[in-house]
Formats: sequence, structure tokens, C-alpha cells
Amino acid sequence: MQENKLIEKKGMGPFEILLIAFFTAYSILPSFGASFPFVVVLMVTLGYCLCIALFERKASSMVSRFLIMITVLVLAYVFTCNTYTIASSASNRELKIFISKMNNYLMMFFPLLMFYRLKEHAGERNKKFLLYLAYALVAYVFVKTLTEMIANPGITRHWSEFAEISESNIGSYSFVYSIPYIAVIFGMFLLYARSSLAKIIFFGCIIVCFYFLLLAQYTLALLITIIGLVLLFVQVYDSVSIKALIVCLVIAFFVLAPYIFNWLADNVPSESMSIRLREIGDFFSSGDASSENLGGRMTLYIAAFKDFLRSPLYGHEVLGYDPHSTFLNILSDTGLLGFIPFIYVFTGCNKVSKLLLGESAKLFTPIFFMLVAMGLTNPIHSARQISLAVWFIVPLTIDLYINKREVE
Repeated sequence: MQENKLIEKKGMGPFEILLIAFFTAYSILPSFGASFPFVVVLMVTLGYCLCIALFERKASSMVSRFLIMITVLVLAYVFTCNTYTIASSASNRELKIFISKMNNYLMMFFPLLMFYRLKEHAGERNKKFLLYLAYALVAYVFVKTLTEMIANPGITRHWSEFAEISESNIGSYSFVYSIPYIAVIFGMFLLYARSSLAKIIFFGCIIVCFYFLLLAQYTLALLITIIGLVLLFVQVYDSVSIKALIVCLVIAFFVLAPYIFNWLADNVPSESMSIRLREIGDFFSSGDASSENLGGRMTLYIAAFKDFLRSPLYGHEVLGYDPHSTFLNILSDTGLLGFIPFIYVFTGCNKVSKLLLGESAKLFTPIFFMLVAMGLTNPIHSARQISLAVWFIVPLTIDLYINKREVE
């Protein structure tokens, strides 16, 4: 208890607080993030990680191992994969590949390091300031993006044209995929809220998130949100009867899914969204994934896995296409040489998060499952917003609020 008091009094230095605040804004606000050269941000981030690895005894081993594994993964890309995202004629191409991949994979781990530092060294006032800042920025981008989607249906399918269409230039492809995790946070507050009014408010927030995802036309994110909320209810309720009810509701959902998605398809404002909803309805009713969009994804997944089997150790120098899946992308590009260190970091972050959350670690299980599902169907390794939501906003929220509600 005395040690906790000392830590609370000591707090955290203003420079570190500002650094975490900057990275939070850099990850959430697309226009703000675009204002800074990513190489400069990467150097600052890497320098911060190295300082922790060198000078903080408790975290040194963990951070060092993660940095080594990330470096091995990045070098696997440099030496075994001729990535098509950087032109073969580019000068200093190997260095550019190294910097680009290091930026992608270090940013996946860095938000967890921020949470660790706050958990271990910051006072409650600093924690709340940074968490409220994150939610304020999320709310700002959420409202701006929602406004743009209402005014320009289908805008999320054409982000490259966003700056030309909108003066606000708010919103990004990656931000849309962070909303499922925000919705599950609302689910946590819904379950632990004591007043009926609070429960109604948080339920309304979840509905708004579903509406946002429908307008965004990302049905996989919608499904992942549903899965996450179901898993959350299963984790929270120990009663056998309640879990049995949840199982029955899940079964009923699968039975009624074709009707639900066909009804949604008839009522959404976008034709392209209607087509995707009908595809999912067909998949639930007949297992048919041969439609244009789902079929295209399945073709990519199968092709990527076959390419991995052809060269399981080193991957392929030139793949020629994007598998549209983080796990299959790394497997087919770098083989086991890159996939093993990636899995080490990916699962290691989950392990560290649960250790830091203690008794509330069970609440993080649905979040990690959602991230795995999203990584199987989308490229999560290059989405800073997703990493910040999963490894920083969610655990910090659980630590500050859900833990206390459980204790009380």
C-alpha cells in the first residue's frame, strides 16, 4: 500500500505525459497525423522504447524482447520479400522498406507500452487526463466522419478522394475499424452500470456505433462487434442459466441471420451496402461465399495460404497481390521466418495486458478475440487507430473504471 502511495505522489514527468498525449492525437486524428513526417515520429517512438529498455529495470526484459522480435520481422521483409508497395526503382529501397515496416509493427506495440507506463508510474489524475483526451478525440472524429458519411454515402470506400470532397478532411479507413472496440467498451459500462438511466445511455451508444458501421459499409466490422459483445456477456456472467440463454440467442441469431441481413439490405441507404448485407445473408443461409465480394476475399485467402505452403520458411520475394489479411499477408510474404516473431509480439501484448489488468483480465478476452478475427480478414498491422484502441484505450478504461466497479 505504501508503494502505491509513493507512486501516486510521484506521478509521471510532464515530458512523458505530453509524449503520450501527442501520440494519442497522432493516432486518432488523420489530419493531425499527416502534419508530421512519420519518420520523425518513428525515431521518437523508437528512442522512447530504447530508453525504457535500457533504464527501467522492471520493463527492460519485456521491451527488449519485443524490439528484437519486431526487428527480426522487419528484416525478414527486407531480405526475403520484394514488397510491391515501394517501387523497385526507388533509391535506397531496402532502407525505405525497413523504415516503413518498422513503423507499421512498432506502432502495434507502442500503445501497450504507453499503458504500461501509466499503469505503473502515473497518478490517477494523469491517467484520467490522457483517457479523456483520447475519448474526446474519438468523439470528434466519430461525429465528423458520421456527418461526412450522411452527406456523402459511400465516402468510406473512396478515402483517397476525401480531401477533395470535404473541407474538414476528417475520417479515415482505419478509424472505422476501431469502432467495434469502442462499442464493446460501451458494453462493459452497460453491464456494470448501476442506474437504469446509465444503462439506457450506454445501450444507445452501442446502437449509434452499429449505425455508424452500417453507414461505413463495413459488414465484417459489424459482425466482429456482435461477436465481441456476445463474448463479453459470456465472460461477465457466471450463471449457467444466463450463459445457456446467451447460447440460445446466438443459435437464434444464426437461424434468423438471413432474414435479419435481408431486412437490413432493404433498409440501408446505400446500394453497395445492401449488396454486401445480402451476401452475408446468403452465406448464413446456404454457406455460399461465391458472390463478388465474399468470393473475392475467399479467393485471396486461399491463394495466400497456397503460396505459403509453396515456400513455408522464407515466403515469396514477389507475391503480386495483397491477401487482405494481416496473418496471411505475413505468412505468404515472409513465411515462418517473419510469422513467428510477429505471433510472439502479438500474443505477448495480450499476455502483458492481462497481467496488468489483474482480476479484470477476463474483460480483455473478447477484445483480443475480435482483434484476431479482424486480423484474419483485414490488414490490422498498418492501422494505428486499431492498435491505440486495443492496447491503450480499452485497458486504460478497464483499469480506471471497470476494476473499481467490480471491487465495489
